[in-house]
Amino acid sequence: MFEQLENKKNYTEGSRVKLLIKDTISPLTAGEEGTVLEVDSNGMCHILWDCGFMLGFDASPDVICNIPQLTNNIKFQIEDIEKKYSIDFSDCEYVQEIAENEKFTELVYFIKHNQREYLLYIRKHYK
Repeated sequence: MFEQLENKKNYTEGSRVKLLIKDTISPLTAGEEGTVLEVDSNGMCHILWDCGFMLGFDASPDVICNIPQLTNNIKFQIEDIEKKYSIDFSDCEYVQEIAENEKFTELVYFIKHNQREYLLYIRKHYK
């Protein structure tokens, strides 16, 4: 019962997740990403995978994990770095180093786990 409540808290409708292991009953492989459609009363996460496959998982932390989302706080951290430094924001490693020095742990985590979305945001806002 505790695990079911944890799944409802950790995985909500619209959450982006990543598969950490190869699924033995489907064509899904480790690294696949998808969107949580629902977490049912049994704690099962029903996920629409980006490849088009839909499959539910008993979402233990060794099977799937959340992909961090771009929050306003992360945007503020990027803006703060922009005010203090003249850098190429597409150099993810350097931005992470600066963010670590500034104690911007949320930005460090976001770049590490969702580099694609970070770079899309940077390309759109910091040319």
